[in-house]
Parts: sequence; structure tokens; C-alpha cells
Amino acid sequence: MTYRSPLAKKENALTTQLIGKLEVPWEFTSLTEEYRALREKAGLLDYSYLGRLEITGENALDFLQAQLARDIEFLMPEQSMPCLLLTGEARPVDMVMVYNQEDHFLVESSPAGRDIVSNLLKTAAPDGVTVKDLSATFGVLGLEGPYAWQVLGQVLDFEVSVLAYQGFLAVKWAGEQLLISRSGFTAEYGYKIYAPPEVIVKLWPVFKEKCRPVGYRVLEVAMLEVRQPNIYRELADDGTVIRCGFNWLVDIQKENFCGKKALQAQREAGQDYLTVGFTISRDVELAVGNPVAAVDTEVGRVSYFLYSPGLDKILGVARLKREWVASGISLQVQDIHGQWHLAPTCSAPYITPKSWSTVIA
Repeated sequence: MTYRSPLAKKENALTTQLIGKLEVPWEFTSLTEEYRALREKAGLLDYSYLGRLEITGENALDFLQAQLARDIEFLMPEQSMPCLLLTGEARPVDMVMVYNQEDHFLVESSPAGRDIVSNLLKTAAPDGVTVKDLSATFGVLGLEGPYAWQVLGQVLDFEVSVLAYQGFLAVKWAGEQLLISRSGFTAEYGYKIYAPPEVIVKLWPVFKEKCRPVGYRVLEVAMLEVRQPNIYRELADDGTVIRCGFNWLVDIQKENFCGKKALQAQREAGQDYLTVGFTISRDVELAVGNPVAAVDTEVGRVSYFLYSPGLDKILGVARLKREWVASGISLQVQDIHGQWHLAPTCSAPYITPKSWSTVIA
């Protein structure tokens, strides 16, 4: 049976879409309205579709160290860290968030990677380590935006400013215990609120009075604007850590992790294709895989694209031959009708989040 958020019966989205096997709320009103809310004030998201795994046992740390491509040995309690999970062949599986809850760990996966990550870690777990899927046990609300901290502080009675980036803590609301994490996906101030499903259902309308619900469509736009990895959309058949630019999620000096030997071999073989951002007129009809050319020579293909209200253009990323990966050069992209259009390359982030100049008061 396909998972449904505890909010699915309470809050009907205007449209839904499948991400992996999950039907997520795609849009509540319109892309433009939701984008404005998220980038200018705060957007309320149903993050219940994220996967949640509890890792327990005396050797839980050693187990995760062997699986994750980043070093979590010194991850302190009440702190979290984004990590890449790889196959033995160094193919990216998912970007996960690892939470150190002192006596155990919580691993949070994307909606698309939810089942894959769960199955992989359960299969790999040695004796003495237990991997328990808590995805249906908790609901998760998200707040993203330059004033997300303000909205959070208006609803929950705690000093928001004490919560450090990628930190988390337990707070009370209406006699119920919540777990608040300062982490998000859009480079704006971001918070996740973990609670039992029945509590999430009660919390949603309280936050809704303070800010606008937004769907996964605007979330994916905002993620792309700041080059936040979206493995489900970007990887394709030819994607690797190096080609996709996911290197920052790997500690290659770490003694050992799943996929390290294969990744080292890829690095030693040298870079062939890399990823670069581009913009193009909003009226151009593109498709993933459309050719990209420079000086009348094909140099790569379109990997992923979305319309950005902040730029009023289509924003995309393309996988190009490495010698053509640079910012500020003029490429040509072919549309679905065979016509070519100017597409200048650009550097990430492609917009400047308002949160970068907004101070938590």
C-alpha cells in the first residue's frame, strides 16, 4: 500500500505528483504565489514523505561510518549532517540527513529514496545493529523562508535563536513533545518539526494561519536555484558523484566507506563530463536529453530544468564535456521542435536567498 501523509485527508492539494512511488502535494495555489511566500516570508510544507530510519545498537556508529560517504565520527549529539549514500560501484543512492540522538541515530531520506535507503541499510546491517523504519510513526512539517524562524517562534514557546544550523532539540506544544530540526533544502531558513501523526494534523492549521502552504513543485524550483542536490531528478543513467558535482557530500580522505574504491577509480580516470547551470527563455519547450552545442558542435545534454519565477526564465543544468564547463559562456540548446536557442551558462547559486541578509531577531 502506498504511503499517505497524515495530512492527506485534511489538506487537499490542488495537484499531486509521483516522486518515486509516493504521491506528494505538488501545488496548493500557484507556482508564483507559493514561490513568493517561500522566498519572501515563509512556506509551510508537508515533509511527512521523507523517510525516517532509526539505527540502534552498540555498533551503530561503526555501521553508519561504513555506509556513508562522509565522516560522522565526530558528529555531536543534537547535531545533524547531510551525507551521500553510495552503492559499491559508487553510484549515488540518495542524499540523507543523519541525526545523532546520543543513544541512537536517525537517518532521513528523500521521498524518492525512501524505500531504497531503507532496504539497503536493513540488508547491510550486521548482527547487533537494528534498522527500524519509523516513516509511518512520525509526521513532519517543514518551514522554509527568510522569516520561517519568526513563524516558528510565534507558534512554539522556545527561543528560536538558540537553535544552531543543523542542530535539533525537543520542545513541548500543547503537552506534546516535538523534535525541531534547523535544516532545510532551499538555502532559506529551514526547520523540520517531527511529531506523531495526530499531533501533526493539529499543528498544520495553526501554522497555516501564519504562512502559506507550498507544494513540492516550488520546493524543487527553490532547490535548483541554489543547486541543492536532487538526485531523483539529476542522476539519470550516466550520473556519477563527479559528473553531478556531488563531491562536497563525500569525505574522500575517510578511511573506508561503501563505494570508496570505485569512486577513487573514477577520480583517477579523470573528469570527462561535468554539470553546469544555464538559463533560457521561459517560452522555449525543452525536454531532458535535448542536445547542447557550442560553436556548432554538440558538447552535452540537458539533465534537468524548471521554470524559475525568481529569474522569470527556465533554469536548468546540463552535463557537458569538461572543457566547456564554465560560467558566462554562450551555449545553444535545442528545443523539442529541433530549433536552437541561446542559453548562457551561470554559476550557483542562481539566485541570492533573502535569508542570507536576514538576521534572526
